[in-house]
Amino acid sequence: MGHIGKIARLPLAVREALNRRLRDGSSRKELVAWLNTLPAVQEVLARQFGGRPILKQNLSAWRHRGYEEWALRRELIDDAYIWTRAQEALRTGHPGDSSTDHNPAGQGGEFKDSQGSLKDGQGGSR
Repeated sequence: MGHIGKIARLPLAVREALNRRLRDGSSRKELVAWLNTLPAVQEVLARQFGGRPILKQNLSAWRHRGYEEWALRRELIDDAYIWTRAQEALRTGHPGDSSTDHNPAGQGGEFKDSQGSLKDGQGGSR
């Protein structure tokens, strides 16, 4: 989904760094101050927003839209990676250790999909 706010118009690398900082629990005050010091951010703000700085409200709006979408994408990517590793372990018969990195449920190729339904490793819901 396309966003039109201040943060949505920042370069991708800045948004990625911001999202990681949000995920890691940085405070709004700290993030707003950090963003407003970045030259790439200042350039976008000058060119598209009359130089008006990013405010806490902008960050709040981003957290509830852009960040949430980013977090969901990250979760789906992580789930796909885990599923792929589990399938490879089942295919080769080399499950490695019993950690969820190799086999999400620890045994039998079972894991939960992104909606929380138990899957059997063959694509079927249980």
